Amino acid sequence: SCMVFVSLAACTEDPGAASDETTGETTAAQTTEVITTQEETTVPVSEMTLNTDMFADIGLTYSQLVDKHGKLIEVGTAKGGVWYNFENGFGQYFWSWEDVDWGESSPLQDEDGHILVESAPLPKKDIQCMEIVIVDAVNSLPAKEENLMKVFSNLTIPETFVELEDVIKQTPGITDVKSDEELGDPYGYYTFDTYLLSGIFNNSSIQIATYKTDKFEIDSFLQISIHHLT
Repeated sequence: SCMVFVSLAACTEDPGAASDETTGETTAAQTTEVITTQEETTVPVSEMTLNTDMFADIGLTYSQLVDKHGKLIEVGTAKGGVWYNFENGFGQYFWSWEDVDWGESSPLQDEDGHILVESAPLPKKDIQCMEIVIVDAVNSLPAKEENLMKVFSNLTIPETFVELEDVIKQTPGITDVKSDEELGDPYGYYTFDTYLLSGIFNNSSIQIATYKTDKFEIDSFLQISIHHLT
């Protein structure tokens, strides 16, 4: 780190040669070195990719995801299925309605109608997760900024459509990147549909939709989801 570099530089000083003037020059030189080092750690867009660790979660069972991402912290229903949010996961992990073991009684809910985690019905033992949703504004699913940042390799979202397209295309394993531009303010948006040769099934897709804007913000993303291609 920068602090270690400065400390090492200070240790190599010759005590007998120190003076106020020399010390000032040395300090200035060290400061310059630190600033230069910090600038060099910035990851340019040309080196950014999608975080392909996301795709490795497709095909895992509920128990495998708990082992990988920690305890269940939230559960809900949407899109004809049940989603589960884990402590260190990427977003909502979906199972279809029929792939969940509902038991003999309905799950308990809080005053807002949300399923209580401790009484949540869980996916059947050997059924694999086939869809992960990071952002879904259309279905009003809860989205976390930290999960959106984890979509990209350096935890920083691209600023423009062109940058996002570059990041997608330069991700290892990504093929057949298709992009469309829908016109019409304020509802214009960009969409991407891709194929990824990675993970258990070696056949997944990530879909990204954004509002049409000059510079992306956190709220610019309408949808980011990953699913297995059957």
